[in-house]
Amino acid sequence: MPGMDGIELCEKIKKDERTSHIPVILLTALSSSDSVKEGLMKGADDYISKPFDIDMLQTKIENLLMMRKSLRDKYSKMMLVQPKHVSIKNAG
Repeated sequence: MPGMDGIELCEKIKKDERTSHIPVILLTALSSSDSVKEGLMKGADDYISKPFDIDMLQTKIENLLMMRKSLRDKYSKMMLVQPKHVSIKNAG
């Protein structure tokens, strides 16, 4: 990728609150444990080294999307309770 590698792009996506919810799977030829750790520390949801199994990638994508949907559903059902009237008495 010209100008930016995948780890830098991942970090940029995850640091921006407008895009931080987007799942990121790094698909790369770098397979050292240091590379994997760096990718995960920058916010990647998963890290897959080439060569990879397409069925495994598909399953990981489906799982990530299912987990995000489950969280979204759970938190959208939570009610926010706010009092209608709040009175504050002056302590002084």
